[in-house]
Amino acid sequence: MTTWSAVEAAPLPQSDAPSAPEVFEGVEFPHGEISFADRVVRYKSGAQVESPFDDPANALGPPDYDSRADTGSVALGNSEATCESELVMEFVDNLLVDIPDEDLWIFEIGPSVEATEVYISSDGEDWIALGRVEGSKRGIDISGAATPNQQFKFVKLCDYPDGNTSRAPYGGPDIDAVGAIGTIPVETVTPPAHTSTQIAGISMVWWVFVVSWVSLCWGLG
Repeated sequence: MTTWSAVEAAPLPQSDAPSAPEVFEGVEFPHGEISFADRVVRYKSGAQVESPFDDPANALGPPDYDSRADTGSVALGNSEATCESELVMEFVDNLLVDIPDEDLWIFEIGPSVEATEVYISSDGEDWIALGRVEGSKRGIDISGAATPNQQFKFVKLCDYPDGNTSRAPYGGPDIDAVGAIGTIPVETVTPPAHTSTQIAGISMVWWVFVVSWVSLCWGLG
């Protein structure tokens, strides 16, 4: 079993370029690449997972699985209990929100239909179960689980322990990417810089205070 935490790797580099609609494997994402998970928080594989299919960084960013080289995905492994294996991912530059139709897309590869349990969270601690997806790419409507205007940063994927197993080196579901069609960008707010006039005003106030203090001291003396 492979256990991995975010301490071991940095998130994907973030772009300042404005988001634009892009199509990935036939699914249009209105905000393009920023829609996809950027950081792995935690990864614990189940049975029948070996290198190089135990690298959770392969699930970051847009789908990029290469079928010829068999690269670009991470295996969850075969589990015998709920969330015995798990992959927890974070949206850094965007937040998952509820919109009409499917909001969250899971890109899974391979010919086998392997069930994956899906959870979402605002804080990475309290999880809301969305149910299961089975094989290939699947969209999920979170409206039944989310309250109006609720925002989510984290997604957790677990192999569903249904007894359907696949062999090493890539046991269980093989995750290529996780994307939020229902998404809002996280805006970075920069504090306004002080103008030269403001700085001059602050300096004048400070100077008056110093002169007044010195005069008071001389008067007391």
